[in-house]
Amino acid sequence: MWENPKHIIVPVFFNYRGTALFHEDPVKVKANPNGLQKFMGLFNQKYLPTDEIHYQKHFYYGFEFNPREVKATQCLMGGIFDFFHARGLTFNYPDISNRKGAEIWIGEYKCHLFDIMADIRNPHLCDFGYFDPKTGNVVLDDNMRRSDGQHKPADVSRRLVRDSFLNGKILSTCIKVMEMPKEKEPAA
Repeated sequence: MWENPKHIIVPVFFNYRGTALFHEDPVKVKANPNGLQKFMGLFNQKYLPTDEIHYQKHFYYGFEFNPREVKATQCLMGGIFDFFHARGLTFNYPDISNRKGAEIWIGEYKCHLFDIMADIRNPHLCDFGYFDPKTGNVVLDDNMRRSDGQHKPADVSRRLVRDSFLNGKILSTCIKVMEMPKEKEPAA
């Protein structure tokens, strides 16, 4: 493609709930109870629907790096994991290896895609779901919020996300490219 491409690492986080999509631009949607809910709410408040927050943008993080200077796995274990850890993610570190990575072209970037098992302790950080390759819209698919969630393995949404990347269905607009976080220098 390009002689001197820009390289980015795109970590795809997943856990038992599905694949994580980061979000921003929240909009609060007021609850609109129907007549039955209003009547039942007179006796018990839990029957009344609550206000919901919807997000206008969903994306994956990408981090620029130079593969001539450092390996992708070293970038993950260094500044990138620190960046996410400060925001409320913890990782299954032994799961990271070069075998888990894949290289694809998205626009002008050569993406190094890594599947990473993560425990997301900050519930406001992301939603669980994927970009629908056919419509380009976000499909929220959280195993914890669905009645049949225990019957669907998280690997299904992870495979969907990975195939969307590998088949070129994820656009560069779905990736928020960040600078590589700087490692802290030791105090003198």
